[in-house]
Amino acid sequence: MRNIIFNRLKGKNININIHINQLNTMAKWNILLVDSSASMTSNKNSVESGILTLFMEQKDNTDRFTFLTFNTDVNHIIDAKFNEIDCQHLINSITNKGFTAMYDAVGYVYEMIIDQFVENISFTIITDGYENSSKIHTLDSLKDLRKSIDEKCNLNFSFICESDGVLTDNSAIISHANESCEVSGDYTKAFRSVSRSMSTPRFPSINPRYSVEKKNESGSEPLIKRQISYSKKKRPRLFP
Repeated sequence: MRNIIFNRLKGKNININIHINQLNTMAKWNILLVDSSASMTSNKNSVESGILTLFMEQKDNTDRFTFLTFNTDVNHIIDAKFNEIDCQHLINSITNKGFTAMYDAVGYVYEMIIDQFVENISFTIITDGYENSSKIHTLDSLKDLRKSIDEKCNLNFSFICESDGVLTDNSAIISHANESCEVSGDYTKAFRSVSRSMSTPRFPSINPRYSVEKKNESGSEPLIKRQISYSKKKRPRLFP
């Protein structure tokens, strides 16, 4: 993301960097990146139900919220206080097509984070597939970007996907995540996980071992594999 972004409105270039700076003063920045590749078409209703659930649960949330989708390209949909966002606008913004440029999408988010000054960030990616079309970023470039992020802020990265098979296929990018889970094709569960991350302040966990939380009795919560934290220091290093 460039330092200064211009938006053309009524024939004038409006510098919206002021808006970004105002958002940066908020206590927490929630970033949601949703897969909108062609393979997600069959999950359209589940995703829409999940977005509606998220907005019902977080209707009074005033933290900064950035929503992006990705397929062959990355689509930056909105960046505003959550309670000021139109739920239907998010739903209508999702167009399922193309492939899954996951590394490019994560790299876009990483660069956006580096370009700004926010200490407490929650970043969640929701996908049904695996990397197959990135042209800009590689695992090596993402590793370098993540190192830069860890020098300046606390980033909690959650990876949510359709099944255990997708978790296995994405083991490389999951190494960046503080926690990961599969939702057995129920994306309403995925957005409930997003809602919980928005409600609860978290600190990064950096031990590569995992603990597994049991599903609750109702089965409404996804199975989460969470890294065991051994440090609460302000700026952890995920990569030695």
